[in-house]
Amino acid sequence: MDQRQEVLAQWAADQIEQLYQHIIPAQMVSVSGDASFRRYFRIIYKQKGMQKSWIAVDAPPEHENSRQFVDIAKLWSAAGVKVPTVLAFDEKQGFMLLEDFGDLLLHPELTDQAADGLYSSAIDSLIELQQLPKASNIPQYDRALLDREMALFPDWLCEKHL
Repeated sequence: MDQRQEVLAQWAADQIEQLYQHIIPAQMVSVSGDASFRRYFRIIYKQKGMQKSWIAVDAPPEHENSRQFVDIAKLWSAAGVKVPTVLAFDEKQGFMLLEDFGDLLLHPELTDQAADGLYSSAIDSLIELQQLPKASNIPQYDRALLDREMALFPDWLCEKHL
């Protein structure tokens, strides 16, 4: 465990203890990430047949804008979009504690019988997201931002995995 991960683990344990008194996390395991500098860890509590988990996020502030993530989560949640609740946030350190949605992924569910319904539901969700009011503190996803995002493809995928 690197030093930043140790600091995150202690911070997350402190937040969980404040939120859920008498619960002390037992384990922190890495979960798959995304194409960014963020790292994700599942914090697990098990005792007397009860299991609870949370997601701790390490988003180094010199590389990631966690405030934007938190603002979007609040905006979407207020509009009825199911997003993980941000339970705690330390902007200075770039740490977040999130509700854990679990490990279920869409890809294994994409059978011939289920594909049409799943894709239809996904498209409906995207349409709903596009109709939400624009937040003034969140930059528009314009052509320039799309170009910057697409420029990451060679670095984040091709150079790392091909």
